[in-house]
Amino acid sequence: MIYGVGADIVEIKRVLRACQREGFLRRTYTENEISEAFGDSGIDISLLDLHPSEAAEKKAAGTKPKGAKAKNAKLKRLATDFAAKEAVSKALRTGFRDFGPADIECLRDELGAPYIVLHGRAAELSGGLGISRIHISLSDTGETAAAFVVAEID
Repeated sequence: MIYGVGADIVEIKRVLRACQREGFLRRTYTENEISEAFGDSGIDISLLDLHPSEAAEKKAAGTKPKGAKAKNAKLKRLATDFAAKEAVSKALRTGFRDFGPADIECLRDELGAPYIVLHGRAAELSGGLGISRIHISLSDTGETAAAFVVAEID
């Protein structure tokens, strides 16, 4: 039976601005999410700096900025993970009132399908409510990232 449904859409640029502060990254994302986004080398905020004026010049010249595709993938990954956290908090019907974003972890399986792992107070709340499954779907465009979540109870 469905307990709750949550949906969220975020502007990728807005998440980029927030993620350029390492404190935000550490408060919002788990070590696993950071590792999946940045690789084993850890946080490299410079990878998030797209230098819009340089990108515009390269585009006008018909070339792409060096590493642009990899940077865009990291941005989209962080943005879709953020949208997932918001959507899960809505599906639990609490928002972030009783726990923080890092208590919700959005990971990918070997085929790239997203799944949710709850920690701390989010896990306690979910267990107390009898939530047995959390289904998630993610999507993104060049400018936005979206998540849709269904929380089920038996």
